[in-house]
Amino acid sequence: MAKDYSEHDLLQEVNAAKELLLKFRDEVEGDEEAQEALVEGETGLIDAVQFVFDTIREDEMLVDGMKVRIDTLNARKQRLVKAIERKKALIEQALTIAAKKSVKLPEATLTMTERASKVVISDEQKIPSQYWVRPDPVIDAKAVAAAIKALGDDDEPIPGTTIQAGATTLTIRKA
Repeated sequence: MAKDYSEHDLLQEVNAAKELLLKFRDEVEGDEEAQEALVEGETGLIDAVQFVFDTIREDEMLVDGMKVRIDTLNARKQRLVKAIERKKALIEQALTIAAKKSVKLPEATLTMTERASKVVISDEQKIPSQYWVRPDPVIDAKAVAAAIKALGDDDEPIPGTTIQAGATTLTIRKA
């Protein structure tokens, strides 16, 4: 009887591995290296899970590297934006000193234009209340959840709410 159970267990494992690899095949479409690894034939469930987990780790490393690169590029972008503003200010100064309203260049025409006036709030406390805007109300989801948890069996549920069962999810604790 124990032999049948282990064969059944093995069959379930192989089927689970095949299902995992079939579904993963769709995920790696266009990734020749991952497809080659699939063809090599990971057959056991543990091997299949290890294979997919390895790709998760590779993807995490790529994401981490991209974050660093994006931060570097954002810092560079900010420096360039500030450099553009400084260069525009230099051109504005030069045109003002030369008393010129515009300059025609092969790629563009640069023109000094008067902008509309803008309001500057110098003391918010002196602004009359009619000019203040209140933010829209927001539901305090934590308070609603706490109130629902505190409800007894005989209490009325909170209108407009339902309880949704929690989902099972994969947790990965890295060694």
